[in-house]
Amino acid sequence: MNVTIFRLFLLFLTLFSLGEAIAENLYVVMLRPPRTRHQNPIDMRSDPFWHCGSFGLTGCHGDNLLHANNLKNLVGNRIAFIQGGRGDHYPIKLIFITPPLTVAIHHFINEVRWDPTLDIPFNYQDAPLFIDQDGNSDFPLVKNMLTDVNRGTWKGKVGSKFRTFSKPLEPKIASQILLT
Repeated sequence: MNVTIFRLFLLFLTLFSLGEAIAENLYVVMLRPPRTRHQNPIDMRSDPFWHCGSFGLTGCHGDNLLHANNLKNLVGNRIAFIQGGRGDHYPIKLIFITPPLTVAIHHFINEVRWDPTLDIPFNYQDAPLFIDQDGNSDFPLVKNMLTDVNRGTWKGKVGSKFRTFSKPLEPKIASQILLT
């Protein structure tokens, strides 16, 4: 079955099963490019933990998206994880869209969780194009959203906009991404 058709089917099932309980807000998290253990053995870039449906255990987003004041807004909503590679020739890709979220509050860290059986992340090579160095995107409304960001490159604009972003996307933009 085509991956896009399968994702649409899962989205339909999620919306149908949750009815009106889902608010359909979509938040964006920009993940740092992956590194090998040789580059920095203590740098924990394994978060999110896809296999168990968890994000936030490193504490990196505790001052923005996962701040205590934002947690109630995340419940029932979703996160789109984006990630670029090292260097200009690697575009920023949409890696994963979570199913609806729940929140777990730990002693010093807040975590969002989702059902990992509902979906898996895209392979970077096959992932939808969020934006590349020339401004190409599978989501034209995302590019429009970046026009007022004062950075010289499209990847720089995305980094500035989403590195500490803690608000949901506008509904039209979110809809365009969720239909991936």
